[in-house]
Amino acid sequence: MPLLNASFNGSSSVVDCTGVPFAFSVGDSAAGGALAAVCCFLGTLLNLCAVAGLLHFPKTRAHVTTPFVVSLAASDLCFSVIALPMLAIKFFARQVVVEVHCINTG
Repeated sequence: MPLLNASFNGSSSVVDCTGVPFAFSVGDSAAGGALAAVCCFLGTLLNLCAVAGLLHFPKTRAHVTTPFVVSLAASDLCFSVIALPMLAIKFFARQVVVEVHCINTG
């Protein structure tokens, strides 16, 4: 739940659960969310095309670098499907929607 903080730079701003103000204005957040959504869509579509194209033709399947390029496209596809939608939602909602807590063991 966002809180309002009137003391940050003399104007009201949205504060996340850690008390840190959200750094972007409403327009900048909308632009960032739209760009993340476009990158998510294009990244998913183009990486699927790359994997399908590399694996469809026998000549490219037999090439020695094809497994590397397919694994690179697969990892980029994971980023496009998992991380970019969360980033777009974060920008549109102007708050952290999914919190990931790390445990420092050292």
